[in-house]
Amino acid sequence: MPAYHFATLSLLTLLSFAFFGTPSFAEELGKLELVLTYGESGLPRDNVFYTGEKVFATLRITGLGDERPYTGQIQVTGMVLDANGEEVLRVEKEPEYYSQVLGGDSIETTLIIDSDKKGIAPGNYTLVSTIQQMPAGRKWEVQTDFRWETNPILHCCEFAWFLDRECKYPAAPVMQPGRFFWLRQRFGHFSFVDRSFSIQAQMKLVRRNNQPVKAEGGKGSYSFKIPPASELPEWIWLPTFEQFTRPGNCRLSLDIADLLSGTEASTTLPVYVGKTPMPSVESNGDLKPFLALTHGKYGNEHDSDYLMGEDIWVTLGFIDKTRGGVTNQKIHAYFLDQNNQVVSDFSLGEVEIRCGFHERYFIKAINFAVNPDRGPVEPVRKVQIELHETTTGAKTVLSAPIRFLPMKELAALNLRVSRDTHDKVPAGQFLTAGQPYYLNCDITKFTVKDYAIDITHSVKAFTEDGQPIAGTELVLEHKRALSVAEKLNEQLPLGMQISLNRPGKFLLRSTFTDNLSGRTYTSDMPIEVVSPFQFVADE
Repeated sequence: MPAYHFATLSLLTLLSFAFFGTPSFAEELGKLELVLTYGESGLPRDNVFYTGEKVFATLRITGLGDERPYTGQIQVTGMVLDANGEEVLRVEKEPEYYSQVLGGDSIETTLIIDSDKKGIAPGNYTLVSTIQQMPAGRKWEVQTDFRWETNPILHCCEFAWFLDRECKYPAAPVMQPGRFFWLRQRFGHFSFVDRSFSIQAQMKLVRRNNQPVKAEGGKGSYSFKIPPASELPEWIWLPTFEQFTRPGNCRLSLDIADLLSGTEASTTLPVYVGKTPMPSVESNGDLKPFLALTHGKYGNEHDSDYLMGEDIWVTLGFIDKTRGGVTNQKIHAYFLDQNNQVVSDFSLGEVEIRCGFHERYFIKAINFAVNPDRGPVEPVRKVQIELHETTTGAKTVLSAPIRFLPMKELAALNLRVSRDTHDKVPAGQFLTAGQPYYLNCDITKFTVKDYAIDITHSVKAFTEDGQPIAGTELVLEHKRALSVAEKLNEQLPLGMQISLNRPGKFLLRSTFTDNLSGRTYTSDMPIEVVSPFQFVADE
């Protein structure tokens, strides 16, 4: 994977049962709201925490009244007051730059209150959050009551969903069907024998409409021995990974057991699985097979037009009634013309596909490149994927329309969104308001002069149906020398950091200008932005 180069934005874009306090304002303009969440930007939750458990909150300001270019800077502060009104803990974040890329005169950000090892006693507290707009000095305040409690028996808390195994990149409050997510959780009050502990956990999926428990995840056991020189921990954080298939509201029921003492406990966690074009549900309740073209891995749907040399990412879903949890499939791809005649075909190998909770419906994201060795692409009008189960030979055939357009001048391919700077963690279909992302692409047919490029990349937001939005236009200047290897490559990776300030469905329109040749290229990508505030009324 080539390294990505992120030039400096001309407008900085670094942002980052529900309980609402009553806001007070330094001025009438603007409103500050707060919602407590499971993890950073997760679903709303109640206001009872265990002692030492982090308090996560999402803040939303509406009615800022900014003028063009709809950018600014804020300072976020959180204060924890005890029952007597005395301050026991203060968190002051670094100043944050924001840009209202999606308009709407609102922004969102997060606040984390970490009381671990702070010696704060159990009891009732008040979280007072303030946001100061800089340099104007306007300030807003919101507060909510919460409680830290001590649980003397085995328990699990501090749930937070992530996109990656290392738990660096928080997931959206909406789970995407077919993608595995990592759930980080804190275990407390477990037993030690000879400096060792052993915990067993199992997840069960419960539908919100009180359907009986039918879907169970595998049991996970965690056993560790603490080195003699180390202090015995009061709690540990352990990740598990889960995948959801069916859209809608559900709950995870977590059963845990201390294998050394025999103590057992259980808790539940709300989960919302987003509705997407894939998969859809048949009248009998089964999920339909599907094949969808996407903007990168797990991305939003791509239209049927591709440029010559562009990578093809597809997400497919299918039923394997002979397998629960895991299936092995041989995958073969076909390019067909307008008469459904084969233009070319090639194998995509044999893959093991896993599914959460032993479902018999499987979702898999795969990609493949179009190259001259695979035949001509000009007459191609359809891509067809065939899956063959390796044991039974059961066949599934999926297809989608596709065509390839020639490139004669400047163009941008493979437009996609990642969560990290190295394009290793796909952002997925649901992006979270206020979180940082990276818009990536590969440009081609660019002009090189004196071993250097001079390209401007601007991004403007539009409504889902293509109407312009009065929001921040992001402008990124790529004016730099190329290495010898970069000069020889036909494609050059470019990236831009973005932050999306409010929920909704939008189009991001990228315009690339080659300042050396005067040529331009424009491409639209659909995005969906979500927020914890969308779920407040549901709790």
